[in-house]
Amino acid sequence: MDLTKWLLERTARFPKRLRHSLTVRVETVTLAVLEDITTASWSADARPALRNASDGLNRLQVLIRLCHELQLLSHDQYEHASTAIAAAGRQVG
Repeated sequence: MDLTKWLLERTARFPKRLRHSLTVRVETVTLAVLEDITTASWSADARPALRNASDGLNRLQVLIRLCHELQLLSHDQYEHASTAIAAAGRQVG
């Protein structure tokens, strides 16, 4: 939840030229991961939702790296996001 909130706050500051491409993609993947984790916590068989969440975290890491390379995120912001994504990945399994 904290990572999702943090990323949504950052993407709101991305340039308008990227609103309909990279910004939307980061937000969509981030929210999908949050939904998958929520689904897994309430599901009798959490494996499919956790697998989806893990895949989403992998996609999110690539998108965050792209944001950093495009200088949309500072090095410290990139490090914070990468650390949070890695921690979430360990929790998801």
